This record gives sequence, structure tokens and C-alpha cells, in this order.
Amino acid sequence: MNELVEDAELSFKLFEFTVRTMFYAELEKFDVELFGQDLQLNLDEENVAYPAGEFTSSENVIRASQMAVSTAFGATAICLDCILENNQSNSSNITILKSLISAVRNAFSHGIAAPKWYIKPHKYEILDLSFVGGPEIDLEVLNGQPFGIKRVGVVDVNEIMKKLIFFIVATVISVSVSAETLKSFESDGCSAFPDGTIEQNELWLSCCHKHDLAYWKGGTYKARLESDRALESCVTNVGEPEIALLMLAGVRVGGTPFLPTKFRWGYGWSYPRFYGKLSRSELLKVKHLTPE
Repeated sequence: MNELVEDAELSFKLFEFTVRTMFYAELEKFDVELFGQDLQLNLDEENVAYPAGEFTSSENVIRASQMAVSTAFGATAICLDCILENNQSNSSNITILKSLISAVRNAFSHGIAAPKWYIKPHKYEILDLSFVGGPEIDLEVLNGQPFGIKRVGVVDVNEIMKKLIFFIVATVISVSVSAETLKSFESDGCSAFPDGTIEQNELWLSCCHKHDLAYWKGGTYKARLESDRALESCVTNVGEPEIALLMLAGVRVGGTPFLPTKFRWGYGWSYPRFYGKLSRSELLKVKHLTPE
């Protein structure tokens, strides 16, 4: 089981890497002339060469990066399917997860480049995903439709799969702990990102501090989105709109509450702590521990 968990963790990192790569490609931050030049890989017995030309345009780099996200998404489903095969829980939610993850894996096994939903008739069922804030999914209706990291009918596959993925991390991989504990507020500034420019090394530090305060207390998905947009606006207002856009992309990808990182949404609470409106008692704790 440990090896399967390690595989899943690596697949999460690969998925994040491809998403980050896609962001940079779409922002045209790649030097396509350098990236698309002749490349030769020297191996012990023979060499592998790639001539220039295929990736010397932003359009081709963007298209390839988007395909890489889809492929990495499929790899994540495969790893999770392997974990669930070894899970003997009688939980109805785990049973639903097994059905959906298996369907996603089958979609990619029947076409990596252009996957389609492939569900055998005896597997037709309606999956209730309300436990992760999702809708009901009719597998019979999905069968045969193109699979994409986009909306299929009324089902936002990307959002639902992300919720399912991290639900599994929390319930199958992670040790469940109480989420009622709120630790004192701490801020690491802008985390791995600089706090300012070389000339003004704390130019947007106060923006990050306000953002950290919002992330520390957590709350709903809407509240997180508003907090991230406030960060972008704050950094833009100090005269750095391009930096603001990069920071927005970083927090949208890396700030998910579903992974046990020190900078996740709701990091002040014990993990796991997902999206949700704070209760009255929780709001009192936040008020008590919020610095003056």
C-alpha cells in the first residue's frame, strides 16, 4: 500500500507540474526558439534526437501543455484506482468513488489522446456526489461521450475529480484528525515568492499578510476566490500588474484546502479542513485569535 500511496503522491505532483507548465505556456513565458531547438539525448547504447521545428511556436507549445494536463489527470486516476482496489471499506462514499474513478480510468485506457467515457451496461448507475459538493452523475448518459477536463453536460469533470481525488487523500491516505482546533495566526510573508522587488524588498508584503490572514481562517470556496482576487488587486495597486497575475496563478493552483500543506486554504485549522461556512463557535475562535 505504501508504494501505491507514493505513486499517487507523485501523480499529484506531476499533475500540478503540468498545470503550472500550461499556465506559463498560455502566458507565453516560454522562449520558443530556445525550447524548440534541436535536442539530442545521449544514452549508453544509442542516442535519441529531436529536430527543431515542432515546438518553435507558442501555439504548439500551448497545445502540447494542455494535452499534458489531460494525460497527467488520467495518470492520477489510474493511481487512485489502484489504491481503491486495495481498500476494503464498506463506506457508501468509497463505493461511489470506486465506480467513478474506475470509469475515468477506463476512459483513458480507451484513448490517451482523445479519451471517451467507456462504461459497460452492467456498470450503469447514478452516482450521488453530494458528499463532495457535486451533482448526481448518470454513467449511462456519459457513456460514449468525449472525456475532457471541461464541462460535460452539467458535470464539471475537472472540479468534481479534484474534489474526489482529495477526498480520497483525506479518507483513505491521511489520518483523520479533528478540525476544531485553530492555531494562532502565523504568516510566512509571500511564502516561496519574493516579498518585493530588489529596490523595495517589501513592496507587496502587506498584500501577502492580508492574504495569509484570510487563508488562515478559511471558509467557503467563494471566500477563497475573493481573497485571491484581493491579492491580485493589491499587488496591482502597488504598480506590479504582471507580478499580480503570476501570484494569482500560483495561489489558485497551490492554495487548495485538500492537500496538507502549510499554506492551504484554512491552514489555521487541523487537517483535513475543506470548504465550508464557519460556524458561530468557529467565528468566535477566529475573532479571539486574530491579531490586533
